[in-house]
Amino acid sequence: MLIDFIVHDERPSPLWSRVTMIKEDAEKIASVIHDSIHFIGTCILTFSTAYILFKENVYFLLPIASIVTLTCVQLRFAKPVIQRLYEAEMSKEELYKESLINTFNASSDGERSKIQLARSCGYLNDTVRARYKFQKASTLQSFWPEMAISAGTVSVIFFSATATPELLGERLIACLGYIGIFAMASTTSIRLGIAMIGVKVSLNRIFRGYRYE
Repeated sequence: MLIDFIVHDERPSPLWSRVTMIKEDAEKIASVIHDSIHFIGTCILTFSTAYILFKENVYFLLPIASIVTLTCVQLRFAKPVIQRLYEAEMSKEELYKESLINTFNASSDGERSKIQLARSCGYLNDTVRARYKFQKASTLQSFWPEMAISAGTVSVIFFSATATPELLGERLIACLGYIGIFAMASTTSIRLGIAMIGVKVSLNRIFRGYRYE
């Protein structure tokens, strides 16, 4: 449906822009929808784990609240950086696809075709570099919260184990595993949130001038 809208959109738009919307924007939107379905299952597991932890010990309210807060804060500060890098990547993608189309159109002219091909290689390098920067930023934004969560929650768990000795042993190991589930859920939330920042940019590109929710 989304691709059909792009193809039959009556507003004037360059061919390379439509190709980029179909190949890059629509693909990323579909990927986020797919990941969101899996994320629902993660949320069910996370809420079930939270219930178990609260029944075990009220001290676990602190690390869980810290995880939720850190996730929200991280996404808030990551948004402008991710949005800027995503827009830069899409801009480079359009330039690269424009150069490819020009190369195909100039295929009958040998000299001009070589010049266009060399130009396309340059745009391809720029596109790969822009995508690398975006992927690197996305990975770092997801990595550091997980490390902070792991360090903070382990400290709280040992403090809780000291205050309540019955938590030591097998129960402590089990609780560490539960906290690990929260750390993974937080990382998944940040990755999905970062992807949705890019999706918002893609929706603005595709439905520019249209109102959408």
